[in-house]
Amino acid sequence: MKIDVVAVGKLKEKYLKEGISEYLKRLKPFVKLKITEVADEPHKDNLCAKMSAQVMEAEASRIEKHIRKSSFNNSFRCTRKNIFF
Repeated sequence: MKIDVVAVGKLKEKYLKEGISEYLKRLKPFVKLKITEVADEPHKDNLCAKMSAQVMEAEASRIEKHIRKSSFNNSFRCTRKNIFF
């Protein structure tokens, strides 16, 4: 099985990078896992709904460049308060 994860933004925290590295090591015998980080759209905090939607659209277009047409796409959108599947 091959799993491609495309995420917005770069991880900066060392403990998160180490945790991901550990799980990648554990999953390696079972799946081929690739993690791609795309740049997040620069923005100010507390955006209005319209500006927030524009930021998410820009980030979505970056993500779509890394998704193959033939792949199964299970995506979700996270906000600070909610997770939408």
